[in-house]
Amino acid sequence: MALPTPTGWEHNPGCTYAWRTLLEKTRSKLVNFTKVVIKLGKDEPRRAIHSFKVGLALVLVSILQHLRPSFYGFGDNVVWAVITVVLVLEVSVGATLGKGLNRVLATLLAGALGVAIRRIASFSGNKGKAVLSSTSVFFVENELLEVAQERLLTIIIGSFIAVMVSICICPVWVGQDLHNQIAANIEKLSDFFQGFGDEYFNNLENTTEAMGDKPFLHTYESVLSSKSSEETMAVLARWEPCHGRFRFHHPWKQYLKIGNQIRLCAFKVKALSVFLLRSDQTPYEFRRRIQESSTNISMESGKALKESSLMLKHMAKPSSIRNAHVANAKTAAESLKSVLRTNPWEGADNLEIIAVATVASLLIDVVVCVDNICQAVDEVATLAKFVPSDCCFIQEHPIPNQHVSIHVINHVANSAE
Repeated sequence: MALPTPTGWEHNPGCTYAWRTLLEKTRSKLVNFTKVVIKLGKDEPRRAIHSFKVGLALVLVSILQHLRPSFYGFGDNVVWAVITVVLVLEVSVGATLGKGLNRVLATLLAGALGVAIRRIASFSGNKGKAVLSSTSVFFVENELLEVAQERLLTIIIGSFIAVMVSICICPVWVGQDLHNQIAANIEKLSDFFQGFGDEYFNNLENTTEAMGDKPFLHTYESVLSSKSSEETMAVLARWEPCHGRFRFHHPWKQYLKIGNQIRLCAFKVKALSVFLLRSDQTPYEFRRRIQESSTNISMESGKALKESSLMLKHMAKPSSIRNAHVANAKTAAESLKSVLRTNPWEGADNLEIIAVATVASLLIDVVVCVDNICQAVDEVATLAKFVPSDCCFIQEHPIPNQHVSIHVINHVANSAE
């Protein structure tokens, strides 16, 4: 469709061309901006929602300023409500509550300190007052108390608006994020162990390229660097009110204990992955001597971790006996120890058996790590009062006609769901 030409420009082709070019550039910029916004909303919806929440909070402060006559008495101090919204409103509810309360308390203490210095100065005579006035960062004037009250009230109003917007508009609970991250990290380790046995003992083409085609063999790597984020989320989660099935005094510190145990296990997984990549350098005959016990350890450890992950994910503990797969893994570890005591590689070159012996030793240590993880999850289930349920019951079905013999773990949802 042809663009309309302004009146009087019909006989000025240069102006018409410039006008059309300007409109085309403007339309192109608007289209590109719209695409960027849509892409941001799809890729990072939380950032898009947070931007909307910040804008809404600022609008509410402005509306309140115009609708409430008492706000006019604050004068220029109203700007502190706006500044507070910008500084306090964070993506998560816990971070917003923490920063809001800290800002209010800091302002209250600073105001109290300023008033106290003013009172001390009034009893110190002219010389003492001059010294305190020159050495104090607080200004000493007759309107100090009134200014302090107004500033404190505006900061309280800004913090309240920020907290209400954070809680009422698409709230992001950092405690829920921590809960989900811990459960996901356990599941990543579970996936590795359920695939490790067959990969190490049966696959003869364990190269870097081959491992890249099997995501379960390297998804655990994100667990190794999760400590700082977990500690931050645990601190912020304590500020959050009750939400969902997370009540006051939820054992957030216990999640850090689980996270530490997960990372200890992940470092051993990292070592196992190195030997998995170099398994073709170890004769199959050496690996075959420990294959049965090692495969049992790997598979049972994976199942135990899967069950613990489901316990956390559904916040439910099995109504039957405690995780039986841990006991099976311990039995397989004792069997592996018995095999090692018989020196199954007698007469072989020591350099050739170092790798396979190290794998056996790591798998024995893994059982201890898995047991510690499961115990830590059980402690959370007890402290948080998980409801008894069969949602953590697992069934295994071998995948037919697959090169990698991995078991699919299905969970039976709670009947109440």
